[in-house]
Amino acid sequence: MVTLHPSPTQTAIVRWTSPVTGSIQMLGRFSHVNTCSDSVRYYVYKNSGLLFSGTLQNLGSGSGKTFYKSLTVNLGDKLSYIVDAGPNGNHYCDSTDLDVLITQQQ
Repeated sequence: MVTLHPSPTQTAIVRWTSPVTGSIQMLGRFSHVNTCSDSVRYYVYKNSGLLFSGTLQNLGSGSGKTFYKSLTVNLGDKLSYIVDAGPNGNHYCDSTDLDVLITQQQ
């Protein structure tokens, strides 16, 4: 698990680079750390293509969004997990946990 925190003008990014070519499964969760956040937006990209995105409204510490995706990757492909300050641009209390498990499929 890693905790991300955006600034008012900059996103927080965690990036994974594929060591293989083949099929993978990605299981993860974005979740609020604090109870005082107004909201954050999250995005997941494969290279420059958006896989999915959403907004976490503050429903309290631990509230969040679980995701699951199967996809094909090539050696060197990048998966980017991004959090921004949300639609209001308010970054206070926007600490967001990212927990993700990536497994290669046979």
